[in-house]
Amino acid sequence: MKLIAALQRICSTRGLRSPPFQRERADRVKAMSASEEQRAEWLGSNFWDRLDRLEGRHQRVQSEHEAVRRNLERVTPKEADELRHAWRRYCEVIAELEQTTAEFEAFRTFTE
Repeated sequence: MKLIAALQRICSTRGLRSPPFQRERADRVKAMSASEEQRAEWLGSNFWDRLDRLEGRHQRVQSEHEAVRRNLERVTPKEADELRHAWRRYCEVIAELEQTTAEFEAFRTFTE
């Protein structure tokens, strides 16, 4: 779990504040979708189609998140250090690229 916390600190996306999914409580989770006969007609089929697609995507992403989290827990300390080093280097290169692009743009506007 230390690795996950460390990676979340340097990850470019904000971490989610929801508790981890627990399979033993999955039977108590209620689905958001309504059966065909319970769907409110005034919402329209576009709404229900979109909700169905969103639910399917959400379930796929949840499964992928769980698999990725399990893989992160198997990362060794050496691999974690290598990953941190690679990420730092990547950030340095991106910063240098942004700087040289800005300088190039400034030079281009100066010479026009």
